[in-house]
Amino acid sequence: MSLTSWSAWKSYLKDKLIMDEYGEKITYESFVDLIEKHKSPSSPYVKFHHNEEGRKKGWFNPEYDWDDAEGFPFCSREFS
Repeated sequence: MSLTSWSAWKSYLKDKLIMDEYGEKITYESFVDLIEKHKSPSSPYVKFHHNEEGRKKGWFNPEYDWDDAEGFPFCSREFS
C-alpha cells in the first residue's frame, strides 16, 4: 500500500490505534475530523502550510516533500 495521499491514510487508519502527541488514544472519527477541519489545504483555520512555507523559505525538497492530489502536504523526513 502506498501511503502518499490523505485518502490512502484514511483507509489505512480505519482499524488502527491512533494516539496523540500526549499518548492519549483518539478515535478514528475525531482524528479524521481534526485533519479535515483544521489541516485541510482549504481550511480557513490553517495558518501554516508546511510545503508552501518550505517553498518560500527554501527548505522544500521534492525528494522528501509532496502534496497529494487534494493539496494535503506530506513529508517523509522526521521532524519535531
